Amino acid sequence: ISSVVRAVSANGKLNEEAGEDVLIILSPTSPEEMIAVRGLVDKYGDDRPVIVVNGQFDPMPRELIGAEVVYSISPLIARSARNPNNPMRREPTEQEQEE
Repeated sequence: ISSVVRAVSANGKLNEEAGEDVLIILSPTSPEEMIAVRGLVDKYGDDRPVIVVNGQFDPMPRELIGAEVVYSISPLIARSARNPNNPMRREPTEQEQEE
C-alpha cells in the first residue's frame, strides 16, 4: 500500500502551466489501482473534474459514492473455443451431426 501511495504522490500531479485541468483515469480494476484512485480523488476531486473510464470496483470506494455515472460500458469479447480463426462459423445442428 505504501508503495502505491508514494507513486501517486510523486507522479499523480496535474501540470497547471500546461493547462491540465481534468484528470482522466483509465480502467482501474486492481486493489492497488483503487488505492491510487482514492488518493487522486481525495487530492483533486474538490477542485477539478476526475473522470474514471471503465472503473470496476467492488465495493465502490467511499470517495466515489457521490460521483455521477454519465456513461458505462463493459467490454464484450466473444471467441469460439473450438475454432478461434473463424468466429462466424455456424455450429452444426443435431441432425447435421448425426449424418
